[in-house]
Amino acid sequence: MDGALEKYVQKWKYYKARGEWINSKPKESAAIVKETPPTPPPNITEEDKKIVETIIKEAKELPIEIEFDEELFLKRVREKVVAKYGESNPATIAYMATDIGMQTPCLSLAHAKGYWSMLVALYENYFQWKWGYGYAEALRKVEEAGTPNCESPCFGWKSLKAKALNLGDDFYSSLLSYENKSKKYEIFKRAVELHPDWKDWQKKMGKSTVIFIGGASRFWFN
Repeated sequence: MDGALEKYVQKWKYYKARGEWINSKPKESAAIVKETPPTPPPNITEEDKKIVETIIKEAKELPIEIEFDEELFLKRVREKVVAKYGESNPATIAYMATDIGMQTPCLSLAHAKGYWSMLVALYENYFQWKWGYGYAEALRKVEEAGTPNCESPCFGWKSLKAKALNLGDDFYSSLLSYENKSKKYEIFKRAVELHPDWKDWQKKMGKSTVIFIGGASRFWFN
């Protein structure tokens, strides 16, 4: 057993004798930091060594669910959006978030899920900014003329796409963008239901392949 493991075992024995656990946060943390392990060190038995080796092995195999940091991600988006798109608005924010997502490695299923949930919300905000109301309300009012942000004498539309084409390219683009991202998010959630273990995704990727959070939605269904 190497020196690092020997020290780890001694630490384990020390905390075990105190009724605590390795890497736990004792109630009297400040006082414990000042204390030194008893001397001479406790005798280390072969059984103790096996216990610690098992602890280390299991710790290495534990799945780590790295959460998506939305605040930090959006900070990056805001820092870059004007330089690339010339202005910052709900549309360019959504585009920039897509661009960065295609360059950000996926670290866990929770990481990707957080990203896609945020991205769909950004595109719905883009849609609402352009149309004057949200997607669900736009569907309910598809037969009505125009929108709060665009007057039009035409009415009686049978589909939102037909209405968007009549209103203009910006309306059509916002509609397609939102529907596209929503569809991809549903595909991703379906993939997670079928393959809920991140290790399965890593095996499918292979050691030389990096999956980006922006591409996670199509990974299992190419």
